[in-house]
Amino acid sequence: MIDRLTAVGVLVVAVAATAEQSGRLQSAGATTVPETITATVLTDTIRLAVEGLRHPSSGGFSVPTAPLPASSAAQSVLHQHEPETDDAGPPARAASAPSPDPTAGESLPRKRSWHLRAKNSRGHDQAQPLRVNSVGPGQRPGDSGSIVAVWGPTGSPGRTTVAINLAAEQAVKGHKVLLIDADSYGASVAATLGLLDEAASFAQACRVADQGGMSTAELAKTVTQVVFEGGSFSLLTGLTRADRWPELRAAAVERVLDAARKIAEVVIVDCGFALENDEELSYDTVAPRRNAATLAVLGRADLVYAVGNSDPIGIPRLIRGLDELGQACPGSSIKVVVNKVRRKAVGGTPERSLIHAWERFGPDYDIAHFLPWDPDLTDRALLEGRLLRELSPDAPLSIAIRGMSCAADQ
Repeated sequence: MIDRLTAVGVLVVAVAATAEQSGRLQSAGATTVPETITATVLTDTIRLAVEGLRHPSSGGFSVPTAPLPASSAAQSVLHQHEPETDDAGPPARAASAPSPDPTAGESLPRKRSWHLRAKNSRGHDQAQPLRVNSVGPGQRPGDSGSIVAVWGPTGSPGRTTVAINLAAEQAVKGHKVLLIDADSYGASVAATLGLLDEAASFAQACRVADQGGMSTAELAKTVTQVVFEGGSFSLLTGLTRADRWPELRAAAVERVLDAARKIAEVVIVDCGFALENDEELSYDTVAPRRNAATLAVLGRADLVYAVGNSDPIGIPRLIRGLDELGQACPGSSIKVVVNKVRRKAVGGTPERSLIHAWERFGPDYDIAHFLPWDPDLTDRALLEGRLLRELSPDAPLSIAIRGMSCAADQ
């Protein structure tokens, strides 16, 4: 209900009886006041809340969330919109009413590990659990992780293969990586990795966010650890059925992504292909939208990889989709990736032919990466549920994806 009100520009001020209730209401986007508040303080609270209201740039489905601040109503509103100085610690609080964070100083629960190979599928506990207070290379304490979205038009251009192996390459470098399957049409990350007991953990996290209980500790309990030769990364699996798409509401997806930034240095999201904004339903902000998850991810992304097929059908689809993509993620860096590059579909010199065709169509973005066609390697990886670098780290396709990872770091 709070999401529905804030979506149409209504400021919600709620009366909370307990600190726990106040935290849940604030997580849902409301400004909270105690039961003993006076009329004067309530007036000041509403006035300060209106003055300090900030809307996210990704579509206005929610207001920024904040942990439980001090008990004073006026200080509550002021601290709700102040940026945190350190992701690892509690937010700034008034000295007159300290309220310690119950999760501060505690390591998060150990996660069950999933090995990709059958001979290692015993599921031992991870020796290094995922922690909140991580500071990655090139980051200062208090910085948030980066969100990398992998998008592509319809036609199976290879979004999932790129997202999975890009996550592995970042994990090998020592980064804490969280991979999210946000495809509301055909989620396939878990099946590609050979995780048969899929539980749609991304939908679980969104349900927790809808109830106002999303936190870094709660998100860390939901993720699955994927261990491979050379490193490990965390995973939020996608929907088990396409008809469950209403569970991925935009406001919930945004809150999950905001929490994911705090527990991982790199958050890689496998998106769906459709970018339509459901204009027929735009008058009704309460109605669920099929593409809300994809649009919410693109609105939050720092870097977007636009993956397309190199054949005569895939290239026009990619060019037409780039126009819509630029409108869906304004301000984000977009890198064009042409996948499945092969002579039989393009010509004798495929990369040169693709560049000439690309220049003739005149898109606004240049081709940043070419990924060669290697059906034998990708089919074997899919059959065995393994990563490309595990099967053949020196293969041209593995080297090309590794180059994408290096370019993202630079």
